[in-house]
Amino acid sequence: MKKEENQVFALIKSRYFQLDKDYDKLLAVCKTDTEKKQLRRDYIIARANFKKSVNLQFDLSDPIIKELTEELKSIEKKIEKSIKGMDTANTVISLISQSVNLASSIVVTVMSFI
Repeated sequence: MKKEENQVFALIKSRYFQLDKDYDKLLAVCKTDTEKKQLRRDYIIARANFKKSVNLQFDLSDPIIKELTEELKSIEKKIEKSIKGMDTANTVISLISQSVNLASSIVVTVMSFI
């Protein structure tokens, strides 16, 4: 696996493992059932993305993969800033959802090349 491919996988892996580690804390700060459902959904999808991506090869020369990966990197930075800035649970969960959805798009796109 090339270095760039590892970076894409690392982003997907990091999102899942961070969600797994912080799940109870995030769930505790959810104020509504909708937020809790969204967090559960994102956790399940992040785990699926990780499992599906373990054996995938991510080609950053593909413009779609490259663009989605850049968006994913940007969202991950916003998540870090949001958590450190003690933003509301709704803001953090919304950003996590964006990250998980982008990772799903990358995985589905790569799988369509196979």
